[in-house]
Amino acid sequence: MNFGNELKMDHYLKFLFLYFNPQSYGSRIQNRLIKEYGLEKIKSSLDKGDAISRNNLYLEIKASYRNIDDDFSFVQIRPYQNCDLYLLTAIDVEDNFKLYNFLINKQNISDFLIKVKAVNCHGVSKNKKDTSNEELRFTVKFNSDLWKFMIKNYLTSFNDIKAQL
Repeated sequence: MNFGNELKMDHYLKFLFLYFNPQSYGSRIQNRLIKEYGLEKIKSSLDKGDAISRNNLYLEIKASYRNIDDDFSFVQIRPYQNCDLYLLTAIDVEDNFKLYNFLINKQNISDFLIKVKAVNCHGVSKNKKDTSNEELRFTVKFNSDLWKFMIKNYLTSFNDIKAQL
């Protein structure tokens, strides 16, 4: 799981992109981001996201590579989780694996997911009346109006993230 962690971030992301599938690189990227931001991984059974910061903020972390259609896809977003922040990391393979980090607080995640037209990850929920535990997904095209909205409202630099957490 820690193989390649000694590599610089852009080399690490290239390595994962070339040799791993989304099911296996997702958790590796998440673990690397936890390390980079000085966070502590938490147990999934807590249902508070993936990590906790030194300021006791709980974060859910998602990452996506830019694909051949210029899209980023973020999956299994759980707005029902009792976390404080959502960190969505878009990795631009067309620009030397540049990272775009979008930090969205819990209070804004529902409105954000409506804006990006997020849908249920797993099709129709078992109980259509109870959508409280749905896992959502959305896709955003690079340089689209939606992308520009995310850049304007949620883009956060590495140093700003470290300072906030």
